[in-house]
Amino acid sequence: MIIIAAARNSFGRKPGFPASYDEVISVASVNCKNQISQFSSQGKIDFCSYGENILSTTTNKSYKIASGNSIAAAHLTGMIALILSKPEKWGLNPKYGINKDKIYNVLIKLSNDLGEKGKDNIFGYGLVRFK
Repeated sequence: MIIIAAARNSFGRKPGFPASYDEVISVASVNCKNQISQFSSQGKIDFCSYGENILSTTTNKSYKIASGNSIAAAHLTGMIALILSKPEKWGLNPKYGINKDKIYNVLIKLSNDLGEKGKDNIFGYGLVRFK
């Protein structure tokens, strides 16, 4: 099972739970300029994704602009779903099992490092993007 969690909109404070659990992939938000969103958390961040001013659906069958780490988490979850739909394309072999660690390694390879070199407390491994 792969669990993705928004790193909570804590404006620079700790991500909270469940994102803080080691077993969970935590996601912070960046804006269209690849800058960390003002509302994003710092601390146990694994990756970041777009989560600011995103066009989204509403419950009244309409659309609105939304922002938040939860938007970024949904974006990353969709990317993981695409990876799982064609695992061989990403070097994964379903015959040998696909788990969180294998997906995590693919996400690292797809990440553009935005902060300090390597994993950091603001961007994690960076912005995950299909290359």
